[in-house]
Amino acid sequence: MSDEKFTPGPWNVFDNGLIFVQPPPDSGTLVIAGCGTSFIGDGGEQAQWQIDRNRANAHLIAAAPEMYSMLERIMDYMTGGPILAKKPNVEEIAHLLEEARGER
Repeated sequence: MSDEKFTPGPWNVFDNGLIFVQPPPDSGTLVIAGCGTSFIGDGGEQAQWQIDRNRANAHLIAAAPEMYSMLERIMDYMTGGPILAKKPNVEEIAHLLEEARGER
């Protein structure tokens, strides 16, 4: 990746909606963002809808570094970038979309 200013991935999602990256061993966990699922309403139907929505948002956000990388590869391939630019294939894109939807 080039000149990005964000924390490199992979990013992961805790059940509570926190998005985190696991830094080098013995250095703890770095929280990237939170789409909280713990303290929403009284537990009713609306609260469950919001929890589900927040969890889905967390998975989409966690896929951002990989999506960024894929977009760079697509750009390189389409513009004749680096001579070794690997053509993205449908399976890789489908896998990334599944991750963004929280299906992996």
